[in-house]
Amino acid sequence: MDGRLLALKLNKQFPGWDWMAEVAEKAGETRDKVEWHFQEDREPPANIERAALELLNSSPEDSLQADF
Repeated sequence: MDGRLLALKLNKQFPGWDWMAEVAEKAGETRDKVEWHFQEDREPPANIERAALELLNSSPEDSLQADF
């Protein structure tokens, strides 16, 4: 799945939430690097894609509760 499609899906599932920071943390990358890959029409590196898919497979409530 390319970076733009992942970003669209994450934005739809987590509106108004800083999911980008969560993906960066889970992937062990900087936010700038994750943002750059989410603007591309190609697959992001495996660690970023894995973190994004992990977040997509969780519910918004699970992710929000992890912050407390």
